[in-house]
Amino acid sequence: MGSEKRKTLSLKVKLPALKSLKDLTTKLTANSRDAFMLKYGNILDLLFIDVQVEAITALAQFYDPPMRCFLFQDFQLAPTLEEFEGIVGIPPKGKGPYVEIGHHPGVEELAKALNIGVTEFASNIKTKGNVPGLLQSYLEEKAREFAASRNMRSFHNVLALLIYGLVLFPSTENFIDFTAISVFWGVLTKNQDPIPALLADVYYTLHMRHKGEGRQIICCLPLLYQWFMSHMCKDQSQMNRMNGYEWSQLLASLTEDTIRWYPMRLDVKEIIISCGEFPNVPLIGSKACISYNPILALRQLGRPMWEKPEEESLECLVLHNMGVNDSTMLQRIIRAWGKVNKSSGWKRKALIPPGSPEPIPISIEEIDQFKAAIQQLNKEKEELQASLLKATQENCELKREGIQKDKVIGDIGERLRLEEGEILKLRGCLGGANSQLKKKNQERDEILHKAYKLKEYWEKSQGEGSKLREELEEAKQEFHSMANKYEGYAMREKLQKEAMERALTRSQFELRKEQENLEEIKKFIDQQGEAYETVKKAKEVWEHRYLNLVDAVESGTLFQILRREGAHWENMFSKLAVLANNVIETIPTKLEDADAAMHPLNTPSEVFVFVEFCKIMIKDFREKIRAN
Repeated sequence: MGSEKRKTLSLKVKLPALKSLKDLTTKLTANSRDAFMLKYGNILDLLFIDVQVEAITALAQFYDPPMRCFLFQDFQLAPTLEEFEGIVGIPPKGKGPYVEIGHHPGVEELAKALNIGVTEFASNIKTKGNVPGLLQSYLEEKAREFAASRNMRSFHNVLALLIYGLVLFPSTENFIDFTAISVFWGVLTKNQDPIPALLADVYYTLHMRHKGEGRQIICCLPLLYQWFMSHMCKDQSQMNRMNGYEWSQLLASLTEDTIRWYPMRLDVKEIIISCGEFPNVPLIGSKACISYNPILALRQLGRPMWEKPEEESLECLVLHNMGVNDSTMLQRIIRAWGKVNKSSGWKRKALIPPGSPEPIPISIEEIDQFKAAIQQLNKEKEELQASLLKATQENCELKREGIQKDKVIGDIGERLRLEEGEILKLRGCLGGANSQLKKKNQERDEILHKAYKLKEYWEKSQGEGSKLREELEEAKQEFHSMANKYEGYAMREKLQKEAMERALTRSQFELRKEQENLEEIKKFIDQQGEAYETVKKAKEVWEHRYLNLVDAVESGTLFQILRREGAHWENMFSKLAVLANNVIETIPTKLEDADAAMHPLNTPSEVFVFVEFCKIMIKDFREKIRAN
């Protein structure tokens, strides 16, 4: 079965980025998680399966397109509906399969089902690869909004749509296209079973890659990987560390005795063996239809295979492009799922050799007895088959344990041989160590002799050391006395510095005060200068009036002019008197204040000269007033 030369295909496997989806699952409480699983099964678990890309790539090399199964040395494995149902956790319970291939829900209907505004939803529909869909980032943003507002029903639906588009029915990276949305819509609104569509996509992508169309395996990779791991007896942690070459070697060495045929958690009561008029099971996927052969997987489902399958039961059916090229066949497939043929067991065909004698007539009672005996034999056969299966599994486990124990024993024997070699080396090293020890003893005796001499030197140095300690003590005392003197000197210097700083501060304050007084005197002198200019101008006016008066006297209008001039001169004299009194009373006081505020050391010499000038000017002014 596995002796034929296989052609190695160059295949690519790219896992979706699921970190943001995993973060969204943390917003589910225990109750909401149970409600989600009740509707959508265990699809959340698929997010956390550590898929080994090398394992998928190696497994795909063993796919056989004509038989649509994986062929190994002496056995075959085929993914089945029953196994996928056990992993995903969506039991059929009378559901119909997904049959809406090629039909997409309306935008308004989908928006309302997801609790999103129609206008907003329609504006976020994008197109990639000529297929419309929704961006992953947009749906994740809506999911976070629903979670924040505690609208858990809408949150569940959007989260499920993300998983359907990115994990179960992937197409384009970070994009949920309408083929995946179509399956999700069938599950959400019509309670359809997505398991046949998942199995169809797995078979179809492997089938087409072996036909040379494309290189990338596009299907639910976590589901395919989990299915394959359920049949492996090897330790999972060890397999997670294997590379591509090791996976190829492992799969090439598999035999029927080194795999787990019937996973313990799988409890299959009935098997779908065919649909309608078809000899096998035609699967309807998200993008195409393909038939699979459950008769090749009987041993996986706990049933024995007694004889070679008939060619008719392995008939291959592939319908591309969502069935648009053969709508009649698509309708036949859809109708076939209305009549599903199931079996709780698998009956062998009676083989009647040629030339057999005519049958002997028997009574109805004997027929009933034979039927009872047949039922009893069938029951015993099933019990024996179950026992055989259990014994086979135990034998597989014992073989695996035996291989592991043989490996452990071999490792122990190898370690013993290495330890014996180490012991021989150690004995040789001990002989050399004895000679080295003798040399070390001689060196020790020489070191002890030197130590005695050093002790004598040390005792001598003890006497000299006491003298040195006395001298050191005297030097310490002298140092302490000098330190005390220096501290006193430093303290006096510090006090003198503080006193000088205080005197400087006081002098600066007095200087600022004197400068303020000087500014006031300058302002007053400026005012007096302005007054002087006013008096000077008045003098000119008076001289002018005097000349006019002389002219008037000479002209004969003396009385009228004298009367007006008298009133004017009386008013001007009063102002002049007030001005003179203010000057005489204010300037001496200001000068005395300035003279008292001036510091003999800090006041500039210009200030002294200015004050003396003002004194002399006031003195001359007073003398002129007295003289007049």
